[in-house]
Amino acid sequence: MIFLHFKPAWFLVALLLAVPALCAADEKAAAEQEIKSVKSRIETVQTRIKSAQNEIENMLIELRRYETSAAEVNAALRLIDADIDAGQDRLALLNGEVDQLGEDLRREKELLSEQVRAMHRTGRNDYLKLLLNQEDPARFGRTLAYHDYYTRARTDRIATIGHSQERIRALRETARVETEGLVSLRAGKEAKLAELTGHRKARQQLLARSRRFIDDQDRQLQVLLNTERELETLINRLSRSEYIFEREAPFASLKGKLQWPVHGKIITRYGELKKGGKLKSRGITFASAAGTEVHAIGSGTVVYADWFRNLGLLLILDHGDGYMSLYGYNEVLLKQTGDRVGRNNPIARAGDTGGQPRPGLYFEIRRGGNPLNPSLWCRS
Repeated sequence: MIFLHFKPAWFLVALLLAVPALCAADEKAAAEQEIKSVKSRIETVQTRIKSAQNEIENMLIELRRYETSAAEVNAALRLIDADIDAGQDRLALLNGEVDQLGEDLRREKELLSEQVRAMHRTGRNDYLKLLLNQEDPARFGRTLAYHDYYTRARTDRIATIGHSQERIRALRETARVETEGLVSLRAGKEAKLAELTGHRKARQQLLARSRRFIDDQDRQLQVLLNTERELETLINRLSRSEYIFEREAPFASLKGKLQWPVHGKIITRYGELKKGGKLKSRGITFASAAGTEVHAIGSGTVVYADWFRNLGLLLILDHGDGYMSLYGYNEVLLKQTGDRVGRNNPIARAGDTGGQPRPGLYFEIRRGGNPLNPSLWCRS
Protein backbone atom coordinates (compact mmCIF):
# COMPACT_ATOMS: atom_id res chain seq x y z
CA MET A 1 0.00 0.00 0.00
CA ILE A 2 2.89 2.34 0.73
CA PHE A 3 4.25 1.71 -2.82
CA LEU A 4 0.90 2.51 -4.32
CA HIS A 5 0.76 5.67 -2.25
CA PHE A 6 4.01 7.06 -3.72
CA LYS A 7 3.39 6.15 -7.40
CA PRO A 8 1.67 9.47 -8.36
CA ALA A 9 4.60 11.36 -6.84
CA TRP A 10 7.15 9.57 -9.01
CA PHE A 11 5.02 10.21 -12.08
CA LEU A 12 4.86 13.93 -11.26
CA VAL A 13 8.64 14.10 -10.89
CA ALA A 14 9.16 12.38 -14.27
CA LEU A 15 6.72 14.75 -15.87
CA LEU A 16 8.52 17.79 -14.48
CA LEU A 17 11.84 16.49 -15.72
CA ALA A 18 10.43 16.00 -19.24
CA VAL A 19 9.07 19.56 -19.57
CA PRO A 20 12.49 21.26 -20.21
CA ALA A 21 13.33 18.68 -22.86
CA LEU A 22 10.01 19.28 -24.57
CA CYS A 23 10.55 23.07 -24.41
CA ALA A 24 14.06 22.71 -25.84
CA ALA A 25 12.71 20.61 -28.69
CA ASP A 26 10.05 23.23 -29.40
CA GLU A 27 12.63 26.01 -29.35
CA LYS A 28 14.89 24.08 -31.69
CA ALA A 29 12.04 23.47 -34.10
CA ALA A 30 11.07 27.14 -33.94
CA ALA A 31 14.68 28.18 -34.55
CA GLU A 32 14.98 25.82 -37.48
CA GLN A 33 11.76 27.19 -38.89
CA GLU A 34 13.03 30.75 -38.46
CA ILE A 35 16.27 29.84 -40.23
CA LYS A 36 14.30 28.35 -43.10
CA SER A 37 12.17 31.46 -43.23
CA VAL A 38 15.25 33.73 -43.28
CA LYS A 39 16.88 31.61 -45.98
CA SER A 40 13.70 31.80 -48.00
CA ARG A 41 13.61 35.58 -47.65
CA ILE A 42 17.29 35.79 -48.65
CA GLU A 43 16.63 33.65 -51.71
CA THR A 44 13.65 35.82 -52.58
CA VAL A 45 15.77 38.99 -52.28
CA GLN A 46 18.56 37.41 -54.33
CA THR A 47 16.05 36.40 -56.98
CA ARG A 48 14.70 39.95 -57.05
CA ILE A 49 18.22 41.38 -57.31
CA LYS A 50 19.05 39.02 -60.17
CA SER A 51 15.76 39.87 -61.84
CA ALA A 52 16.48 43.58 -61.42
CA GLN A 53 19.95 43.16 -62.90
CA ASN A 54 18.50 41.24 -65.84
CA GLU A 55 15.85 43.91 -66.29
CA ILE A 56 18.50 46.66 -66.33
CA GLU A 57 20.58 44.72 -68.86
CA ASN A 58 17.55 44.16 -71.07
CA MET A 59 16.70 47.86 -70.87
CA LEU A 60 20.26 48.77 -71.86
CA ILE A 61 20.09 46.38 -74.81
CA GLU A 62 16.82 47.97 -75.92
CA LEU A 63 18.19 51.46 -75.40
CA ARG A 64 21.27 50.66 -77.47
CA ARG A 65 19.08 49.31 -80.27
CA TYR A 66 16.83 52.39 -80.31
CA GLU A 67 19.69 54.88 -80.16
CA THR A 68 21.92 53.20 -82.73
CA SER A 69 18.93 52.84 -85.08
CA ALA A 70 18.14 56.54 -84.59
CA ALA A 71 21.77 57.41 -85.35
CA GLU A 72 21.62 55.38 -88.58
CA VAL A 73 18.41 57.17 -89.59
CA ASN A 74 20.00 60.54 -88.82
CA ALA A 75 22.98 59.66 -90.99
CA ALA A 76 20.62 58.59 -93.82
CA LEU A 77 18.69 61.86 -93.45
CA ARG A 78 21.89 63.88 -93.81
CA LEU A 79 22.66 62.05 -97.07
CA ILE A 80 19.09 62.57 -98.32
CA ASP A 81 19.28 66.29 -97.46
CA ALA A 82 22.58 66.54 -99.34
CA ASP A 83 21.04 64.80 -102.37
CA ILE A 84 18.00 67.10 -102.22
CA ASP A 85 20.20 70.20 -102.04
CA ALA A 86 22.28 68.98 -104.98
CA GLY A 87 19.13 68.11 -106.95
CA GLN A 88 17.63 71.53 -106.28
CA ASP A 89 20.85 73.19 -107.45
CA ARG A 90 20.84 71.11 -110.66
CA LEU A 91 17.17 71.89 -111.23
CA ALA A 92 17.79 75.61 -110.71
CA LEU A 93 20.62 75.51 -113.28
CA LEU A 94 18.42 73.60 -115.74
CA ASN A 95 15.56 76.06 -115.32
CA GLY A 96 17.98 78.95 -115.68
CA GLU A 97 19.35 77.49 -118.90
CA VAL A 98 15.83 76.89 -120.23
CA ASP A 99 14.90 80.51 -119.46
CA GLN A 100 18.06 81.80 -121.15
CA LEU A 101 17.50 79.62 -124.22
CA GLY A 102 13.89 80.77 -124.34
CA GLU A 103 15.05 84.37 -124.35
CA ASP A 104 17.65 83.60 -127.06
CA LEU A 105 14.98 81.82 -129.10
CA ARG A 106 12.67 84.80 -128.84
CA ARG A 107 15.42 87.12 -130.07
CA GLU A 108 16.31 84.76 -132.94
CA LYS A 109 12.69 84.66 -134.03
CA GLU A 110 12.49 88.47 -133.95
CA LEU A 111 15.70 88.76 -136.01
CA LEU A 112 14.42 86.19 -138.48
CA SER A 113 11.15 88.10 -138.87
CA GLU A 114 13.10 91.32 -139.37
CA GLN A 115 15.29 89.67 -142.04
CA VAL A 116 12.25 88.36 -143.90
CA ARG A 117 10.61 91.77 -143.80
CA ALA A 118 13.84 93.43 -145.00
CA MET A 119 14.13 91.01 -147.92
CA HIS A 120 10.58 91.76 -148.95
CA ARG A 121 11.08 95.48 -148.51
CA THR A 122 14.26 95.87 -150.52
CA GLY A 123 15.96 92.88 -151.97
CA ARG A 124 13.06 91.13 -153.66
CA ASN A 125 11.76 94.17 -155.64
CA ASP A 126 15.24 95.38 -156.66
CA TYR A 127 16.24 91.86 -157.61
CA LEU A 128 13.22 91.42 -159.91
CA LYS A 129 13.64 94.85 -161.47
CA LEU A 130 17.31 94.28 -162.20
CA LEU A 131 16.59 90.88 -163.70
CA LEU A 132 14.03 92.46 -166.01
CA ASN A 133 15.89 95.55 -167.27
CA GLN A 134 19.56 94.70 -166.48
CA GLU A 135 20.40 98.45 -166.80
CA ASP A 136 22.86 98.52 -163.88
CA PRO A 137 25.08 95.38 -163.67
CA ALA A 138 26.94 96.67 -160.56
CA ARG A 139 23.75 97.27 -158.66
CA PHE A 140 22.49 93.89 -159.83
CA GLY A 141 25.61 92.23 -158.34
CA ARG A 142 25.23 94.05 -155.04
CA THR A 143 21.55 93.17 -154.80
CA LEU A 144 22.33 89.57 -155.59
CA ALA A 145 25.01 89.52 -152.87
CA TYR A 146 22.59 91.04 -150.35
CA HIS A 147 19.97 88.51 -151.34
CA ASP A 148 22.43 85.64 -150.82
CA TYR A 149 23.51 87.09 -147.46
CA TYR A 150 19.94 87.36 -146.22
CA THR A 151 19.20 83.86 -147.44
CA ARG A 152 22.18 82.36 -145.62
CA ALA A 153 21.47 84.39 -142.49
CA ARG A 154 17.86 83.28 -142.52
CA THR A 155 18.89 79.66 -143.00
CA ASP A 156 21.38 79.94 -140.11
CA ARG A 157 18.81 81.52 -137.84
CA ILE A 158 16.24 78.86 -138.70
CA ALA A 159 18.83 76.18 -137.84
CA THR A 160 19.72 77.98 -134.60
CA ILE A 161 16.05 78.19 -133.68
CA GLY A 162 15.64 74.48 -134.35
CA HIS A 163 18.68 73.59 -132.23
CA SER A 164 17.45 75.84 -129.41
CA GLN A 165 14.03 74.25 -129.47
CA GLU A 166 15.58 70.77 -129.34
CA ARG A 167 17.85 71.82 -126.48
CA ILE A 168 14.92 73.31 -124.56
CA ARG A 169 12.93 70.08 -125.00
CA ALA A 170 15.91 68.03 -123.77
CA LEU A 171 16.45 70.33 -120.80
CA ARG A 172 12.78 70.22 -119.85
CA GLU A 173 12.85 66.42 -119.95
CA THR A 174 15.96 66.42 -117.74
CA ALA A 175 14.25 68.87 -115.39
CA ARG A 176 11.17 66.60 -115.27
CA VAL A 177 13.32 63.60 -114.33
CA GLU A 178 15.17 65.70 -111.73
CA THR A 179 11.87 66.89 -110.27
CA GLU A 180 10.60 63.31 -110.02
CA GLY A 181 13.85 62.38 -108.29
CA LEU A 182 13.36 65.19 -105.78
CA VAL A 183 9.78 64.07 -105.13
CA SER A 184 11.07 60.54 -104.48
CA LEU A 185 13.83 61.84 -102.19
CA ARG A 186 11.38 63.95 -100.21
CA ALA A 187 9.07 60.95 -99.83
CA GLY A 188 12.02 58.92 -98.61
CA LYS A 189 12.89 61.68 -96.17
CA GLU A 190 9.35 61.72 -94.80
CA ALA A 191 9.50 57.96 -94.31
CA LYS A 192 12.85 58.25 -92.50
CA LEU A 193 11.50 61.06 -90.31
CA ALA A 194 8.54 58.87 -89.38
CA GLU A 195 10.95 56.05 -88.57
CA LEU A 196 13.06 58.40 -86.46
CA THR A 197 9.96 59.61 -84.62
CA GLY A 198 9.10 55.99 -83.87
CA HIS A 199 12.57 55.31 -82.48
CA ARG A 200 12.43 58.44 -80.32
CA LYS A 201 8.97 57.60 -78.99
CA ALA A 202 10.02 54.04 -78.12
CA ARG A 203 13.17 55.41 -76.49
CA GLN A 204 11.21 57.87 -74.36
CA GLN A 205 8.85 55.11 -73.21
CA LEU A 206 11.81 52.90 -72.33
CA LEU A 207 13.53 55.72 -70.44
CA ALA A 208 10.37 56.46 -68.46
CA ARG A 209 10.13 52.80 -67.53
CA SER A 210 13.83 52.55 -66.65
CA ARG A 211 13.76 55.72 -64.52
CA ARG A 212 10.84 54.34 -62.53
CA PHE A 213 12.76 51.11 -62.11
CA ILE A 214 16.14 52.68 -61.21
CA ASP A 215 14.66 55.19 -58.84
CA ASP A 216 16.54 54.56 -55.62
CA GLN A 217 20.11 55.86 -55.18
CA ASP A 218 21.66 52.46 -54.50
CA ARG A 219 20.64 51.19 -57.92
CA GLN A 220 21.82 54.42 -59.56
CA LEU A 221 25.14 54.10 -57.77
CA GLN A 222 25.54 50.51 -58.92
CA VAL A 223 24.83 51.50 -62.53
CA LEU A 224 27.44 54.27 -62.33
CA LEU A 225 30.00 51.95 -60.75
CA ASN A 226 29.44 49.37 -63.47
CA THR A 227 29.86 52.06 -66.12
CA GLU A 228 33.14 53.28 -64.65
CA ARG A 229 34.52 49.75 -64.36
CA GLU A 230 33.62 48.93 -67.94
CA LEU A 231 35.01 52.25 -69.20
CA GLU A 232 38.31 51.69 -67.39
CA THR A 233 38.53 48.19 -68.88
CA LEU A 234 37.92 49.63 -72.34
CA ILE A 235 40.50 52.40 -71.90
CA ASN A 236 43.13 49.93 -70.67
CA ARG A 237 42.45 47.66 -73.62
CA LEU A 238 42.64 50.55 -76.09
CA SER A 239 45.85 51.79 -74.47
CA ARG A 240 47.51 48.52 -75.43
CA SER A 241 46.46 48.90 -79.07
CA GLU A 242 49.02 50.14 -81.57
CA TYR A 243 48.01 53.02 -83.82
CA ILE A 244 50.73 54.64 -85.88
CA PHE A 245 50.06 58.18 -87.03
CA GLU A 246 51.72 61.54 -87.58
CA ARG A 247 51.03 64.23 -85.02
CA GLU A 248 51.06 67.99 -85.33
CA ALA A 249 52.90 68.27 -82.02
CA PRO A 250 53.23 66.22 -78.82
CA PHE A 251 49.85 66.35 -77.10
CA ALA A 252 51.43 67.33 -73.78
CA SER A 253 52.76 70.53 -75.34
CA LEU A 254 49.19 71.64 -76.11
CA LYS A 255 48.10 71.80 -72.47
CA GLY A 256 46.13 74.99 -71.89
CA LYS A 257 45.96 75.74 -75.64
CA LEU A 258 43.20 73.39 -76.77
CA GLN A 259 39.68 74.50 -77.68
CA TRP A 260 36.61 72.97 -76.09
CA PRO A 261 35.06 70.28 -78.29
CA VAL A 262 31.62 71.88 -78.37
CA HIS A 263 29.84 75.15 -77.65
CA GLY A 264 27.53 74.98 -74.67
CA LYS A 265 27.07 75.62 -70.99
CA ILE A 266 29.04 73.42 -68.60
CA ILE A 267 26.54 71.71 -66.30
CA THR A 268 28.87 69.23 -64.58
CA ARG A 269 32.53 70.01 -63.90
CA TYR A 270 35.45 67.69 -63.32
CA GLY A 271 35.47 66.42 -59.73
CA GLU A 272 31.89 67.39 -58.95
CA LEU A 273 29.69 64.84 -57.20
CA LYS A 274 27.35 63.02 -59.51
CA LYS A 275 23.69 62.37 -58.81
CA GLY A 276 23.41 60.62 -55.49
CA GLY A 277 26.49 62.37 -54.12
CA LYS A 278 28.73 59.30 -53.88
CA LEU A 279 30.79 59.41 -57.09
CA LYS A 280 32.83 62.25 -58.58
CA SER A 281 32.66 63.19 -62.23
CA ARG A 282 35.74 62.22 -64.19
CA GLY A 283 34.95 64.61 -67.01
CA ILE A 284 32.83 67.57 -68.04
CA THR A 285 29.23 67.60 -69.23
CA PHE A 286 28.04 70.30 -71.63
CA ALA A 287 24.44 71.27 -72.34
CA SER A 288 24.31 71.65 -76.13
CA ALA A 289 21.53 71.63 -78.68
CA ALA A 290 20.94 68.31 -80.39
CA GLY A 291 22.92 68.12 -83.61
CA THR A 292 25.62 70.60 -82.53
CA GLU A 293 28.95 69.70 -84.13
CA VAL A 294 31.52 68.12 -81.83
CA HIS A 295 35.17 68.75 -82.75
CA ALA A 296 38.35 66.85 -81.97
CA ILE A 297 40.47 68.74 -79.45
CA GLY A 298 43.64 67.48 -81.14
CA SER A 299 44.83 65.29 -83.98
CA GLY A 300 44.67 61.56 -83.46
CA THR A 301 43.18 58.23 -84.47
CA VAL A 302 39.68 57.00 -83.68
CA VAL A 303 40.12 53.89 -81.53
CA TYR A 304 36.49 53.48 -80.49
CA ALA A 305 33.25 54.55 -82.18
CA ASP A 306 30.23 52.66 -80.87
CA TRP A 307 27.46 52.64 -78.29
CA PHE A 308 28.56 52.33 -74.64
CA ARG A 309 26.59 51.85 -71.42
CA ASN A 310 25.33 55.18 -69.97
CA LEU A 311 27.51 57.17 -72.41
CA GLY A 312 25.50 56.32 -75.51
CA LEU A 313 27.28 56.81 -78.83
CA LEU A 314 30.88 57.21 -77.69
CA LEU A 315 33.96 58.19 -79.68
CA ILE A 316 37.50 57.87 -78.29
CA LEU A 317 40.55 59.48 -79.86
CA ASP A 318 44.12 58.30 -79.26
CA HIS A 319 46.49 61.29 -79.33
CA GLY A 320 49.66 59.29 -78.67
CA ASP A 321 51.92 59.05 -75.60
CA GLY A 322 49.04 57.51 -73.64
CA TYR A 323 46.72 60.51 -74.07
CA MET A 324 43.11 59.93 -75.06
CA SER A 325 39.98 62.08 -75.29
CA LEU A 326 36.43 60.74 -74.90
CA TYR A 327 33.20 62.18 -76.36
CA GLY A 328 29.88 60.70 -75.19
CA TYR A 329 26.08 61.24 -75.45
CA ASN A 330 26.38 61.87 -79.23
CA GLU A 331 23.39 61.83 -81.55
CA VAL A 332 25.50 60.50 -84.42
CA LEU A 333 29.17 59.67 -84.98
CA LEU A 334 30.83 61.14 -88.09
CA LYS A 335 33.99 58.99 -87.90
CA GLN A 336 34.74 55.29 -87.69
CA THR A 337 37.35 53.24 -85.85
CA GLY A 338 40.72 53.66 -87.56
CA ASP A 339 39.94 57.09 -89.07
CA ARG A 340 42.58 59.80 -88.75
CA VAL A 341 41.30 63.21 -87.68
CA GLY A 342 42.94 66.59 -87.41
CA ARG A 343 42.68 69.15 -84.68
CA ASN A 344 39.23 70.82 -84.56
CA ASN A 345 37.82 68.46 -87.23
CA PRO A 346 34.11 67.56 -86.74
CA ILE A 347 33.80 64.02 -85.37
CA ALA A 348 30.23 63.78 -84.05
CA ARG A 349 27.02 65.65 -83.27
CA ALA A 350 25.84 66.24 -79.70
CA GLY A 351 22.78 64.33 -78.53
CA ASP A 352 21.08 62.57 -75.64
CA THR A 353 22.04 58.92 -76.19
CA GLY A 354 22.83 56.68 -73.25
CA GLY A 355 19.46 57.55 -71.75
CA GLN A 356 20.29 61.18 -71.00
CA PRO A 357 17.35 63.46 -70.09
CA ARG A 358 18.56 66.31 -72.31
CA PRO A 359 21.03 66.76 -75.20
CA GLY A 360 24.66 67.60 -74.59
CA LEU A 361 28.17 66.17 -74.61
CA TYR A 362 30.17 64.25 -72.04
CA PHE A 363 33.92 64.92 -72.42
CA GLU A 364 37.02 63.42 -70.79
CA ILE A 365 40.78 63.58 -71.21
CA ARG A 366 42.86 60.67 -69.92
CA ARG A 367 46.47 59.63 -69.78
CA GLY A 368 47.37 56.03 -69.16
CA GLY A 369 43.73 55.41 -68.29
CA ASN A 370 43.74 58.06 -65.54
CA PRO A 371 41.31 60.99 -65.89
CA LEU A 372 42.73 64.53 -66.16
CA ASN A 373 40.99 67.83 -65.50
CA PRO A 374 39.89 69.10 -68.95
CA SER A 375 39.73 72.68 -67.67
CA LEU A 376 43.52 72.67 -67.38
CA TRP A 377 43.87 71.65 -71.04
CA CYS A 378 41.11 73.56 -72.83
CA ARG A 379 40.31 77.23 -72.99
CA SER A 380 37.22 79.15 -74.06
